[in-house]
Parts: sequence; C-alpha cells; structure tokens
Amino acid sequence: MENNELTFRPVSDTDIDLLTSWLNKDYIIKWYDDPEAWLAEISGRDDAYSWIHHFIVMDGNTPIGFCQYYDCFDANCIEGWYSVSQRNDTFSIDYLVGDESYLGKGYGKAIVKLLTEKVWQTHQTSRSLNTARRGFAFCSC
Repeated sequence: MENNELTFRPVSDTDIDLLTSWLNKDYIIKWYDDPEAWLAEISGRDDAYSWIHHFIVMDGNTPIGFCQYYDCFDANCIEGWYSVSQRNDTFSIDYLVGDESYLGKGYGKAIVKLLTEKVWQTHQTSRSLNTARRGFAFCSC
C-alpha cells in the first residue's frame, strides 16, 4: 500500500451506479451474494436502514471501495444468527475494495483499521466487532 491516507465520506445517491458495478463484480458477489438487497439497504439509508452507517472509501479524490457499520442491537430483528441484548456492545462492519487496481496491496486491512477506529471513537466502545455477516471471519476484540 502506498503512503496515501484513506478517508470515508457518506454514500450519496450519485454513488449508486458505482456501487452497483462494484457489487456485481465476480470477486465481490461471492461474498455479498445479493447485490439488489445491498442496494436496497443503501437506498434506504435515510429511512428504514438509517441505523446503518454507509461510506465510500476514498484514496484522495478516488473512490476505491465501500464500507458500513452498525450496532448489532439495532439488527436483532433482521439478523437471525445472533442476539445482542444491549446497545454499544457489539458492532458489525462490512467492507469491500471495488477498484481492482487496489486489490492485494493492503487497502482492505487499512479500511478495517480505519473503520474499527471510527466505531470505537464514535461510540466509545472497545467491546466487539463482527464481520461474519456475509461470510467474512474477522475478530472479536
């Protein structure tokens, strides 16, 4: 990975075409199996899914990926594989590197580190993060 600083910006409606292309790439679709479901969540980010925090990952002015996080307490009703009994205890993160020229260069690790720091700073928690929602295995910190 080059010594560029990654940043996050909130997803906007102008990102939907880019997200659609990323979510339909073969190397991404095997983990994010239903692009339409993901796009529905993203499109509902101001309404039904406002509890999910969606971001475009930027390398300078270049969008290179997508990430999101949420408090698992808020997802209890839709996630059938876990149960969380209190807020600010367990968070889930998801990410992808959509720009293929950034693959295999450490950007995924950098996204996870930056997103983890964001969750911990925003919610004053250091309890648990989970990325197993869509087939990833990561950590419980």
